Amino acid sequence: MHLLPALTSLSVLLGGLSLVDAAETAGEHPSVKTGSRVAGWISDSMYPVCYGTPIVLHLSESIRDRASARQAVNAQLLATGLTEALKSLTDEPRPRRPECDRGFPSGHASAVWALATVLAHNYPEHEEVAYSYAVAMTWARRATRWHTWAQSLAGSLLGWACARVELNQSDGLFLHVSKPLPEDGEPASFRGNDPLAALDCGTALLEFRLSF
Repeated sequence: MHLLPALTSLSVLLGGLSLVDAAETAGEHPSVKTGSRVAGWISDSMYPVCYGTPIVLHLSESIRDRASARQAVNAQLLATGLTEALKSLTDEPRPRRPECDRGFPSGHASAVWALATVLAHNYPEHEEVAYSYAVAMTWARRATRWHTWAQSLAGSLLGWACARVELNQSDGLFLHVSKPLPEDGEPASFRGNDPLAALDCGTALLEFRLSF
């Protein structure tokens, strides 16, 4: 991962932190601000983006795309499992719903950062876009008051770490991803060409999340 996009993303996030905290200090609740509506749209985009992106990539004829789809699913499965385990262990409340004790860490942030890190690694030409969306999700979960900054940042770090674990595997953690094939000029391949397998990536994520 190049340092410049990461540092840029961190700068944007820290800027967002100061702006939102300043607004709250002044007594302006984010829910009455235009920024809150934007944050809500970003927050709501998690499911279609995290489920839809692997499916679209898996439908591609590109070796890189299809391998990236499976790596993304593997990273998100690991991130989701660890997130749900930590939620059960910590029982932290959400700022928006104190009666809900599943605040730590942010599942939206962990899933998006897992996906973004895989995409940034496999598509370096688009890493700024991937990380910008991930940073926006971290901010959105705080701006909509579904999570504290600590919960959002913890989810982001967890998702990034899970993606790095998956990317360092010689094979996928859950779905198979074979070693690189130099003759293809792309980073990875996988076994099987069944068209019905294109739904594996999305359904695996959905079934795993629904199991909790």
